[in-house]
Amino acid sequence: MDVVGRNLEKRFSASKVSFWFVDMLGRGAVRLPRAGTAGQARGGAQRIGLAASVCEQVLRSQLLHHAAAAFLGESCTFAGITR
Repeated sequence: MDVVGRNLEKRFSASKVSFWFVDMLGRGAVRLPRAGTAGQARGGAQRIGLAASVCEQVLRSQLLHHAAAAFLGESCTFAGITR
């Protein structure tokens, strides 16, 4: 994941890349920051509920979504990849 994260940061000029994994029931997600980043240094994985969240919208629509993510405290672009 670290290699893919670095490639995405470089390709899209992103300041941070995180990977989100959704539980099998679709009720929650876990955010894993790329190794060696400030997010990982702050404790690593972060769990969130999916109900009515931006993450749920992106997963269902499979469209890019750009928003200020209050739970992350910054502006984010979300892209759903389900394969």
